[in-house]
Amino acid sequence: MNPEKIAILVDSGSDVPPELLQKYHMYVVPLQIHFSHGNYLDGVDITPQQVYEGLEHEIPKTSLPSGEQVQTILEQIAADGYEKVFAVCIASGLSGTFNMVRLVAEDFPGLTTFILDPRNISIGSGMLAIQAARLIEEGMGWEELCRVMPQYVEKSKVFFCLRTLEYLQKGGRIGKVAAAVGTAIALKPIITCNEEGVYVVAAKAIGHKAAVKKVLQMAQNFSQNGKQALVAVMHTNAAEECAALLREVQEERGGALPAADLAEIAAALSLRDTFLSAIIRRYPGLRTEEAPHRLELCGGPRCSGRGAARLAAFVEETYGVRPGGVSASGRFTYRITGCMKNCPNGPSLRWDGALHSRADEALIRALVDEGGGRPSP
Repeated sequence: MNPEKIAILVDSGSDVPPELLQKYHMYVVPLQIHFSHGNYLDGVDITPQQVYEGLEHEIPKTSLPSGEQVQTILEQIAADGYEKVFAVCIASGLSGTFNMVRLVAEDFPGLTTFILDPRNISIGSGMLAIQAARLIEEGMGWEELCRVMPQYVEKSKVFFCLRTLEYLQKGGRIGKVAAAVGTAIALKPIITCNEEGVYVVAAKAIGHKAAVKKVLQMAQNFSQNGKQALVAVMHTNAAEECAALLREVQEERGGALPAADLAEIAAALSLRDTFLSAIIRRYPGLRTEEAPHRLELCGGPRCSGRGAARLAAFVEETYGVRPGGVSASGRFTYRITGCMKNCPNGPSLRWDGALHSRADEALIRALVDEGGGRPSP
C-alpha cells in the first residue's frame, strides 16, 4: 500500500539486508571503496567479505558517491513512477553522503524529497529506513512520515565493540600510544554515535567477552523505556559469537536448529549459508533439522529490475513462505540473497545450490513441484 508513490533511498553504508532491500523496493546509493589495486562500488562490485579479507594487507579508503551516481538513481526512481523520495544516509557527522544526496535532490525536477539524518552508522541508520518502509506499507502518508521519522532518530542507537584496536589506529581514529596501551591490557572500547552523529566511546571493558556482554547490557538499558524494541545484530567474521547465538536458538527450539531459523539468522547477520554450515560442523553440540530442498532468489539490483521482485511475490503467495522461512509443505527453505554474479542472465535463483538463469514462474513450479528445471551451464 503506497498510494502517494513514496520511494525509499539509502546508501550502502546503512547496511540494509538484501532481503529487506528487495521486499521494500529500496534504492541504494553505493559508497566508493579504494584499494591500491582498484576502486570499487560498495555492494556492487565488491562484497563485505572481500573487504574484510583485504584488511589483512591494506586499510582501504572510502569516499562518498559522486553527484552523477545520485542523479542516475533519482532518474531511475522517477522512471519507475515514484513521485516522492524518503532518503536515509549514514550520519552527516561521519560522511558527506547526506549532503551530496541533499544537494542533488534539491535540484532534481519532478520529485519531492526528504533527507533524514539518522545520526547513526551502519544498521543503526538502516533500521530507520526499514521503519520508514514499514510505516509506508501500513498506509502512512508523506507529511506524517516526514513528521514522525525524526522522532525515531531520538529512539535509535548503535553500539559496537572491536576485537582489535589496530584498524582504529591505522584509520587515524586513535593514536599509536593509546592503541599500544589498550592492546597490552586487552582494553575493548564500546563505541556509539552521539547526538551530533559522531563516534564516541560509550564504555570500556577488559576482554572481548566482557565487551560483548556490555554491549548487550547497554542496548537493553537504552530500550527499556519502550513497550517494544526493534533489534538488529551485525558481526564481522565472529564465529564464536555466532555459535553462541545458535546454541541459544537450539535450546529454545527443543534441541535442534530448524532450517527456517538458520535462514533467518543468515539473513539478519548477512552470512553465507556455507559460513553457518562450517560453524555447525565445528561445534559438535549444534544439530540441525533440514528441509529437503533449498530455494534462493537473487536480490541484486539488476535481477530486481528484471523481475525478481515479481518472482518473490509469486513464491510467497504460491508456497506460503516468506524469506527466511520454510514452505507450507515443508519441502524447501527460502531466502533472498545478495547478487549471484549472473547479472546478464537474470533473474537468477539457486535450487539446492545449482544456479538457474532467466528464472520465471514456470521454472520455480518445475523445481518445487516436479523436481525438474533447467540449470545454467
